Amino acid sequence: MGYLKCKSCGGRYDLQPGELPGDFESYHCAGELQFYDDSGHKRLYKPMNQHKSKGMSPLLKFLIIEKTALIRF
Repeated sequence: MGYLKCKSCGGRYDLQPGELPGDFESYHCAGELQFYDDSGHKRLYKPMNQHKSKGMSPLLKFLIIEKTALIRF
């Protein structure tokens, strides 16, 4: 599942089953979030408000981003 980490305050939120990184826009302090996998590797994602295609499901967007990130590493 992974976790989100705030760039501003360093706060961490562990994703729960069914949650995606893109479901969250910012941390409690309004800081930008970064997504890390369970191994602690930073992965790419876009918050829901930054997705350009409104017709694609959030899960599909997440899987495309994850696949792209895996290809780069």
